Amino acid sequence: NSKIGIGPYGESRNIYKGNNYLSLLNPKIRRDVHIGIDIFSEAGTNIKTPLNAKIIILENNASKYDYGPTVVLEHLISKEIKFYTLYGHLSKKCLKTLKVGQRLKKGQIFADIGNYPINGHWPPHLHFQIIIDMMEEKDNFFGVVENYLLSFWKKISPDPNLILNIPKSFFEK
Repeated sequence: NSKIGIGPYGESRNIYKGNNYLSLLNPKIRRDVHIGIDIFSEAGTNIKTPLNAKIIILENNASKYDYGPTVVLEHLISKEIKFYTLYGHLSKKCLKTLKVGQRLKKGQIFADIGNYPINGHWPPHLHFQIIIDMMEEKDNFFGVVENYLLSFWKKISPDPNLILNIPKSFFEK
């Protein structure tokens, strides 16, 4: 009877079956380790920005089992420090109401959780991910990676609970 569910960071999952989860480096290997946190909640649940931000990606990654409507925000902490947050599986409303380059204030509602099938053909949830380096990506960013490359990807996308601060008890079995 929970109102939300949590899909943890670093979890190996056998649900990623689409061809878009084949490794680009070795097509015999699947990307199956989740490097975001999923927050399962009702479609229409509002999403707020955790810090002041600028929208750098606004894209409908509409392939089956992709993110569906996706927003990536840039957070500039100082001249030397910036990072990004990715929000996947959103409703299409954000594609109409937002624009690349738009600035958002901390705590501002900017999107909401999308419903199946618009959200990439998944149950309603938010995929939230921190990204340190966008690696020249302009439309999308991996949220699921190969296990043998996990130590590398953890440096690029650290645990999003650094921002979310979800109590550890949510992750205990």
